[in-house]
Amino acid sequence: MSPGNPARPSTAVQKLVLDTTVLFPLLVYCYIERGRAPQALLADARSAGPPLTVRDYDRWLKLFQSARLRLTTQHVIPELYWLVNRRLKALRPGDQVSFWHFCTDFLFEQAVEERPCALEDICSAPGFKGICARIGPVDAGLILLAKEEGCGFHESGSILVTDDKRTLHSEACSVGVRCELLPNLLQ
Repeated sequence: MSPGNPARPSTAVQKLVLDTTVLFPLLVYCYIERGRAPQALLADARSAGPPLTVRDYDRWLKLFQSARLRLTTQHVIPELYWLVNRRLKALRPGDQVSFWHFCTDFLFEQAVEERPCALEDICSAPGFKGICARIGPVDAGLILLAKEEGCGFHESGSILVTDDKRTLHSEACSVGVRCELLPNLLQ
């Protein structure tokens, strides 16, 4: 269980609010599973935390697909694109393009909803101007979306998922948002 969160997430997840740090590795895993890249590419997919096993990725994909709603902010999509070029250097440029096409198709097929989150909305929400200054608009926007979607400690079935323990996870927990680190969620 993540520090600061009083209860384990139930197996019936209604909503997942997704950070780039958990969405990108899932996309890489699914790309590999469809035979489009070598397994070694998984090592480049995660920026933090302990390595995940294939079994962990299988469980993450099942949890991801079982959620009624999969949400993220408009800021996460450009971050995904940036990571394709930044982290997957083992892929040739043409393969990076193919991977990006796969990503967009996967996001559409899985009905990942991209929600707008303007800087003005973030900074005008009570307490969020400071959060935005401390951790930036992308993560602050995810926390605001999670709050608006009912990802509170005492709400059931809605979770913000990240691998960012240092900033996003700690800030989310500090404002009462139910936020889980991916490895803990998969235990």
